[in-house]
Amino acid sequence: VAQAVAVRALQALQFASAELRDDDSLVGDAIRQDAMSLQYASRRLQRSRKLVLVAVRRNPKALRCADDSLKCDPEIVAQALKYAASGCQPHAKQVDAVGIVAGGTSLLRSLGTGVG
Repeated sequence: VAQAVAVRALQALQFASAELRDDDSLVGDAIRQDAMSLQYASRRLQRSRKLVLVAVRRNPKALRCADDSLKCDPEIVAQALKYAASGCQPHAKQVDAVGIVAGGTSLLRSLGTGVG
């Protein structure tokens, strides 16, 4: 599975066992390859501030895959807004940052966080 994660992180994690979806190292590697892999991580890892921060820095839309308890976390939201506005997400499509001008609510809504 580790080799598959290196090649196709999202698909590898999608079909991995529950035990592997809860492996910090494996999921961390998958998120570094494809931030949206967070959606297939265990609930415990979707609550991990560290992993969610890594994910939103790679792709702000990964915020939608985080546990609800982190979707309003000021640091995580700030990072998602920062990377969405600057276009610094190296493996993600550009996110429309118009919402930042209006306090970020529109952007958070477009990220699918349920906020706003």
